[in-house]
Amino acid sequence: MRSAGRAIVSSVASRFRTSAIFLGEVVADYSLEDALTAALLAKVVELKLDVGVVPALNKADQARDEGLRELWTSVMRGELEAVKVKEGGVATDALIDLIQAVRSFGTPTRVALVSARDGTGLEELFDMLVEVWCACGDLT
Repeated sequence: MRSAGRAIVSSVASRFRTSAIFLGEVVADYSLEDALTAALLAKVVELKLDVGVVPALNKADQARDEGLRELWTSVMRGELEAVKVKEGGVATDALIDLIQAVRSFGTPTRVALVSARDGTGLEELFDMLVEVWCACGDLT
């Protein structure tokens, strides 16, 4: 991120309660690697901008089940035992290490499933944005 982005967010955050939404989208062929990449990027945004980040998945109207939200939530929390990682290989070891890193730097959270098209989940997302400022900092 460029320093201008951090400066703008810092200026806004000095006057107002500020948080960010990390928005992913529901796609049919979503993988563990995709969710892990998103979790790491969300953490980078949180650390670089020094604001709380609320993860959300858009296109809920296209979601077939809750599996994607559960995968995202488990990865965002670094819950290795809840994530099905294929056995063996260097890539598997790297995935496990990265999930453990997310757990080390992560904060308790859940993932909002929203639809910009029909408004599904927006109320939950707004509630989560308010919860970022809760004294406990727990978004579960």
